[in-house]
Parts: sequence; structure tokens; C-alpha cells
Amino acid sequence: MTETGAVGAAGTMTTMSTIPSTDGRPRVQPPARAEKAAERVARALLESMAEFDLQAGDSLPHETLMIEQQGVGRATLREALRLLEVNGLITIRPGPRGGPVVGDVSSQNFGRMATMYFQRQRATLGELLEARLSIEPLMARMAAEREDKSSFEELHRALAAARELAPDDPSYGRVMRMFHDAMNRLSGNPILDLFANALADVYLSRVSGALYDTGQERARIMSVHEDIAKAVLAGDGKKAERLTRSHMAEFADSAAQRYPGLMNEVITWA
Repeated sequence: MTETGAVGAAGTMTTMSTIPSTDGRPRVQPPARAEKAAERVARALLESMAEFDLQAGDSLPHETLMIEQQGVGRATLREALRLLEVNGLITIRPGPRGGPVVGDVSSQNFGRMATMYFQRQRATLGELLEARLSIEPLMARMAAEREDKSSFEELHRALAAARELAPDDPSYGRVMRMFHDAMNRLSGNPILDLFANALADVYLSRVSGALYDTGQERARIMSVHEDIAKAVLAGDGKKAERLTRSHMAEFADSAAQRYPGLMNEVITWA
């Protein structure tokens, strides 16, 4: 690899790297973007939040103290806080006793940020469902193969809530989502959990209403959920993956039939 220097627009030196390609001709990599001071401060604040295990609702230090700790001006600090706020990592409470407060790790916020990239790639809602079809069966298998079954209470609660539903209960969609959320968390992988739930959030924010309207359809889906849960609780990863894949494929097919035009629409930032 060779490197060449170039002067950026602001007079700072950037580095452009050349690497050999498969045809023997060098390819030029774009220069690394210089990090802004506000980004550096935002990263430092995020590292502190993780280091001190701050929870949602905990307050960050007073603005004056953060300015002193970070060695920056008020404008830079506020820009850093704004970066964290727009990504849902903190909220700014107004008033004399307000200030920056740690936010929850929200799949909705993560999904909203991801939609900017989905729109840039012109990814469609149908492709999003295809991604869910690939991810969630794998997570069901991971859940089944976990040795520690002591954390499965959430799954039991989701199944119990479904059993109590009347055929025409308007909370059907929310209760079904409880099952999928529980399954995703039980995979034990927080990255897959966050990503899978974010994809579900993006889908549900664009499609209103449940795919299965009749009591008979809903009863069948709840039975499928029961079968998946039994496989997970029995530690049968292959069966859990197979049943979940079949379930998600049916869901994707039903969505394509009910919303054929919508499946081809590009996901937009919202």
C-alpha cells in the first residue's frame, strides 16, 4: 500500500491510500474524513455513559462541568449534545432544573436512523421483510441453543397474554409483537436483537393493521407461536429455526398479497 498527501479544503492534510486491485491496477481509497471537535466530545460522553453504566433517566453533569472536562467551548459541547439527542441517546429537559438526560436504547430510534441509509440505497419494504426472514429464524435457533433457560419468563408472559386474547381483541398486533420481541431478546445477542426489532419497527410504522383479521387466522398464528416456543424451550434449535422461517415466509407472502404496491416502495426517512 502506498500513500499520497493532499491538502483539504480547510488546509488540513488528508491521506489518500492506494491499494492493488484484482486486475493489478491501483485503486484510490477516499481520504478519511477529519473528525469534528463536536464528534470527539460526543464520543467521549458516550464512553462515559457506558463506563459509569448510566441508565435511562440519569442526568449528565452540568454544562459548565462538561465544558471544563472536555476542554471545549459551549457551542461545541451543545453541538455534541445535539448529535447524541438526534440519535435518541439523550434527551434535553427544558427549564432551570433541566439538562441532558440519558435516553433508553430504543430500536425505534435506531430504526429511524437506519431509514436514512435505506432511502439512500433505495431499499424497499419488501427487501426489509426479506432481511427479517433471514435474521429472525437464526435468532430463534440461538434462543433454543442457550444453556441458561432461567431468563425465559418474558416468553412465557407473551404466550400467556396471547392465550387471554379474544378473537377480535384490538390489541392482537401488540401482543403478537411481544412474542417476537421476547424471541429476539432470548437470542442473547444485543446487536441482532436491536437490529431485528428496528426492522420490525420500520415495517410497522409504514403498515397499519394486522395481516390476520379473522379469529380462525389469529388462532392459527398463535398456535404457530406456541410450537416455536416449545421448540425453543426444548432446546431444539433446528426445529425452532425451521418453524420460524416458515412462519416469517408466510408473513412476508401475506404482506405482499395484501400490500403489493407498498412492498415495492422505497423506504423513506421518517
